[in-house]
Amino acid sequence: EHGRGLVALVDEVTRRAGWERGMGADLIAVSQGPGSFTGLRVGLVCAKTIAALLAKTIVGVCSLDAMAENAPSEAVSVATALDAKRGQVYYAQYERDGGRLRRRSGPLLGAPEAVTAGLTPPVRILGDALRQYASVWSAGGAVALPEELWRIGASTVARLGLAAFRAGRSDEPFGLQPLYVRLPEAEERRLARVEGTRP
Repeated sequence: EHGRGLVALVDEVTRRAGWERGMGADLIAVSQGPGSFTGLRVGLVCAKTIAALLAKTIVGVCSLDAMAENAPSEAVSVATALDAKRGQVYYAQYERDGGRLRRRSGPLLGAPEAVTAGLTPPVRILGDALRQYASVWSAGGAVALPEELWRIGASTVARLGLAAFRAGRSDEPFGLQPLYVRLPEAEERRLARVEGTRP
């Protein structure tokens, strides 16, 4: 269902922009995770296919970086955290330097208690892991930012992708991979079976 809706939306957006079937695009920027495994696969396949068919440059953008950009400009220390299920979160930490956020660590996977232990208050935190682990973050001295700031905007992904491209970075469409951070559950089960059969 994600795939069916996404292609139609891309077509609608380019039509509204007055572009002729993508001819107005010079660069494809795509959020590459971490996040929902299915959502990442669908989004990346769509973006990679468009880039390959139109012979356009593609740049992958870390989802946590794009979310961090929503933090208010006065926030010097910022953290992003997404619920990774199974008692873990995907997270990254940032510091503001010359008005711009720079990633200091991540994206990583860990227990929320371990993440908060590594944060230096006062830090502003955002992401859907706040729903599940609100008490953990507040006990660690993190200041939760409102839920309306957790959404990753397409325009932010585009801006970060363009900045990365201008800094000399681009990805090869067929080589660009999702930032899963953790192996898919099916792969973890397969590896566990393999490990179990070794003497």
